[in-house]
Amino acid sequence: MDYCGFSSTLCKTRFALPPSAFWTPPIAYRLRPFVVAAVGVKCELGGWTAPLEPRSSAGRHLSGMLLDDRDAFRAAARAELERLAVQTDGAVARLQLSRGSDEAPLHRRIAELKKQECRAAVEDVIYAIILHEFYQMRVYLVPELSKCICNSRLEIFPSKDWELESIHSIEVLEMVRDHVSSITGCRANSCVKECWATTKIRCSCLCKMYTASVLFGYFLKSAALRRRLEWNLNVANSAHSSSSNLPVPLGSRSFMRMGFDEESVVICASPESKEAANVVERRSLSLFGGVGEEAVITTSFGSVKRLMLEGVAFGCFLWESEDWIKSAVEPLYLNMLLREEHL
Repeated sequence: MDYCGFSSTLCKTRFALPPSAFWTPPIAYRLRPFVVAAVGVKCELGGWTAPLEPRSSAGRHLSGMLLDDRDAFRAAARAELERLAVQTDGAVARLQLSRGSDEAPLHRRIAELKKQECRAAVEDVIYAIILHEFYQMRVYLVPELSKCICNSRLEIFPSKDWELESIHSIEVLEMVRDHVSSITGCRANSCVKECWATTKIRCSCLCKMYTASVLFGYFLKSAALRRRLEWNLNVANSAHSSSSNLPVPLGSRSFMRMGFDEESVVICASPESKEAANVVERRSLSLFGGVGEEAVITTSFGSVKRLMLEGVAFGCFLWESEDWIKSAVEPLYLNMLLREEHL
């Protein structure tokens, strides 16, 4: 598959893209009014939205905030990051004071454990922010697929396509639809019969397609920021020249696709922090981990499209969560990245 031209390039990130999936001739079937169902098996959606369970006290606390007090969620997330910074600062300070003493190995071990706890907590905070964004548009993430597959059959209802597409601008939405169409083989303007026709696909391929969509969403946000910076720089440099020499505006699809060589695409599609990259990997593995890699399931093009749109949105929110952490608590964020040099 083409993946909008990103397949060969994104393979150079830490996440591999899928090989071509094997699609069987479609068979139309009747829609069913379940939330997430597979031949009568209903999967409950809500709360923290398993399968990615919180591994830290910060994650568990924010999980409760998502259920009980979403209005105060951002303030709670900021407070958790500040607490992490204070605790890690204390461990690093004690390590530096103990250098050369008999207690140095003990404090080094404590600092290493605190670093691991901090990393797990930051991952939970990132994931919680992503969940918060999904909840804001009344969309729940698909749970572990092994709990939703019965007799090798998977269907996801409702599709929530409109909500998942509503976060994108008109120009970006066209690129998202191109991406989804190239992956699923289902045209963006396909009829209901075509969209909900069934097909067979390997779970390993579906997992890689989902991960590819996450990276594509991250790329869209990262590339947009890069283009915005280049646009502002060009405007500043062209302040005394005619407007005809200015580049195409940011919103143009052709402008977003222009000027990105292979190396630039890899850079823009690669999560900036180790914590964000781990969130992508953990999300994909936990979503598909309970299903055998070579297992073949029967599903619809509409359900595959639902997963891909969720993946793109997940990648967009992942980038936004990193950006929020850097802007809301930038000194703390930078300190947490630099502390590893002292351990």
